[in-house]
Amino acid sequence: MVSRYNDLVTSRLVEVRMAALRRCGAAESDILVVWVPGAWEIPAVVKVLALTGRWDGLVALGAIIQGETTHHEHLGREVTASLMRTHG
Repeated sequence: MVSRYNDLVTSRLVEVRMAALRRCGAAESDILVVWVPGAWEIPAVVKVLALTGRWDGLVALGAIIQGETTHHEHLGREVTASLMRTHG
C-alpha cells in the first residue's frame, strides 16, 4: 500500500522498495502495488489484503509531513496503532 498523498516522497519509496524486493528474488508478477489516497487509508487496505491469505508479506509506505499544527503527530500515532491492531 502506498499513499498518493505526498507522492513526491512515496513514489521514490516505491522505487527503492521494488528494487530491494527484486534483489531478494521477488518476481515482478508476485508484486502488487496498491495506491491509496493517504496514510489514513493504509491500515484498512492492509487488513483487507491480509485477510485474503494470498500474500507472504505486506509493505505499507506513506509519508506524513510535519506542518504548522500537531496534525502529523496524531495521524502518525493512529495509523501506526491501526497497523498494529491489523496483525493477528
